[in-house]
Amino acid sequence: ADVILHPQFFSRGYPIFEPLGSNTLLQQGVLQQRLGHQHTAERLYQRAARQSPGDAQAQVAAAVGRFDMDDLSASFSRLGPLVKRFPKSQSVRYHLGLLLAWTGQRDQAIAEFRQARTLGPRTTLGKHAESFLAGLVTGGTNGAGR
Repeated sequence: ADVILHPQFFSRGYPIFEPLGSNTLLQQGVLQQRLGHQHTAERLYQRAARQSPGDAQAQVAAAVGRFDMDDLSASFSRLGPLVKRFPKSQSVRYHLGLLLAWTGQRDQAIAEFRQARTLGPRTTLGKHAESFLAGLVTGGTNGAGR
């Protein structure tokens, strides 16, 4: 229903968190997101964040899991402070860029993806950021989704 109500966003549903490492709760959350169970994923991400308050990955997952097309501040209000709390976290920059691209905020998304790429161009997120940059810089946000 959100996709129909918000055609200005990507038609593929919700942005999917990209985990690094082997946190079981985060892996389960990603699986639930891919199956279309956003609320279950959100609960798993929240649980991971509560269990690991100092883990940037868990905190980012919780923020991404809160993505709500009716209330963009649900995610952005959590990701913004994570930029300051974890300034060297590639995951924070990448996922902030992802949500910005998802919501059509192209210029800001480009800036965040560039930061993510700079923090590790050869990592998985660095390569994903590079792919998004190629789509955003040449074709707008339409080429940014996977």
